[in-house]
This record gives sequence, structure tokens and C-alpha cells, in this order.
Amino acid sequence: FSMYHCQSSSWATTDVLASFWVVLFILVAQKAVTGKESTTNFILAGTIFGLSVGTKYTAVMAIIPFFIMYIYSTVRELPEHGKEIFILKKMVNLKLIFFGITALIIFLITTPGIVIHYSHFLDSIRYETVRLSQSYMPRTNPMVWMNTWLKLCDTIGYPLAFLSVFGLIFPFKKRRIE
Repeated sequence: FSMYHCQSSSWATTDVLASFWVVLFILVAQKAVTGKESTTNFILAGTIFGLSVGTKYTAVMAIIPFFIMYIYSTVRELPEHGKEIFILKKMVNLKLIFFGITALIIFLITTPGIVIHYSHFLDSIRYETVRLSQSYMPRTNPMVWMNTWLKLCDTIGYPLAFLSVFGLIFPFKKRRIE
């Protein structure tokens, strides 16, 4: 149970829609990467990723778990000989290119102002960059990280927060095959 959800449920913001698209993207991306890796799944993942970033720019961070899943599934399938060639062939994949092109097209369709008024878009990004770097979030204060951790714990609870951090570390542990 999260009080933040109850507090924000009376306002119509883009955060809720962006969260929906990000969660849906992660689910479809997992199916695309861990499944039979059909081109349709990668195109669908690209479409949903384009919608999520078109809804809110900060959703671009969802690409990180996608690439972690993709790299992890690639490394897991390595043969004994010719690992470097296999990694290069697997990483530069036509399905990944379809994903990127689809995401870009959908993003540009959902945010046509970027193409129509590109200079205004750049000015707004510069303004936000300056605002964030000067006053909004101090970079040297270690309490920022403590506040972030406490807000995460308040939102999802301490057990789930610890499991989330553990879940980020656990996949990188090398498993021994018996």
C-alpha cells in the first residue's frame, strides 16, 4: 500500500501514463529478449518504448533494463570457441535495429513539436538542465542519496527495497554449472 498513489490519484499527470508504458515495455521487452526473439516482439517493444518516451522524456531510462536483459541473455548463450565473434554477431542484430527505428518513429509521431520547433525544444531542454544543475538537486550533498533511499523505502517498503537492490546485484554473480 502506498500513500503516494492515494495522494496523486486525484491529479491527472503524465507520470501515471508514463509508468504504465514503462511497465508494459519491460514486460514486452522481457518476452522479446528471453522468448524466441521474434521480430514482432522487438517491434512491439520499440513501439511501446516510443510511446513511453513520447509521454514523458524521463522514461528513456527504461532502456537500461532492456539492454541489461539483452546482454545477459546474449552472454548466457556463449559457445566455448569464438566468443568475441559470437557476441558481435548477436549484439548487432537486425531485430535490435528494428526496435530502435520503431521507437524513434513512434517517438517523433507522439511528439511532433520536436520536429516542427526544434530550436524551441532545445531551449526548453537547456532551461531544465540549467535549473536542475543550479538549484533543484544539489550534487555534493550526500543526504540526497539518503533521502532517495528513504523515499523508496516509504513507497515500496523496506523488505521490497532491500530485495530490489539485491536483485540488481544478483544477476551479475557468476553461477557455476555442475
